[in-house]
Amino acid sequence: MNVLLRARFCAFSLLLMFGYAQALHAESSPVLEAELQPLKNAFAGDAAQVRAAISKLEWSGISDPEIFDVAAERLEANYKAQLPAEIELNSWLAKGLALSGNPKYQPLFDKILAMQTRKRKLRKHVEIASQRLAVNQSWNPVIAKDNHLAQSQAELDKLRIKNMLNASLPDLVSTGTRLVYNHHKTDVELMDEVHEILAAQYKSSTNPEHLDAMAWMCRTLGESGNGKYKGTLERIAKDNAAHKKVRKYAEKYADYL
Repeated sequence: MNVLLRARFCAFSLLLMFGYAQALHAESSPVLEAELQPLKNAFAGDAAQVRAAISKLEWSGISDPEIFDVAAERLEANYKAQLPAEIELNSWLAKGLALSGNPKYQPLFDKILAMQTRKRKLRKHVEIASQRLAVNQSWNPVIAKDNHLAQSQAELDKLRIKNMLNASLPDLVSTGTRLVYNHHKTDVELMDEVHEILAAQYKSSTNPEHLDAMAWMCRTLGESGNGKYKGTLERIAKDNAAHKKVRKYAEKYADYL
């Protein structure tokens, strides 16, 4: 790596670390504390409890080391275990650690991957976890923005999705849109948010991941059953300023309404 590239890489890493540090020191609230409390013991439980914790932590933006250090200590103590049940548990612990976005867990992943004798299943999951750790390092501060302002769990869940939809990271926008599509197509507030973002951004799509997000927005609006979005989709379908992929999806899903 030449000097210029190394300098750019270091600068980028510092920015990610700064964002991560902000997420760790974000203000708390009774709603956040109520959400975190049961998670603090989950990584000390069995595989089913660990899986349940992961399902709650995914897309939450939570990076609290008080939660994840338990998983790290447990994985470090037992990653050489050979029994199938232990390998299964260690694989889930690795997946859980990836959700933290905390780079301090990367050396543990590296140590496991460097083992001369290792079970293929654990190695595969740790490799994936290592990649996801880097992604969540940039995603978590975005998702966690202003989470302390939520007055209820439902409001907190909705705020996180809005943060994802309005992110500058196309892959995070696409993920947020899929969450709306899969779980919130009857939520008028979130659907209107998708509509506003699509209407504002569909002409600027050139990045493949951003195009994917716009296509999913067309699909989400089209399958909402709400006819008020039909006009926007029809307009996009006829607008030559839009990418052909977005026009194609807009035309297809306008017919659903």
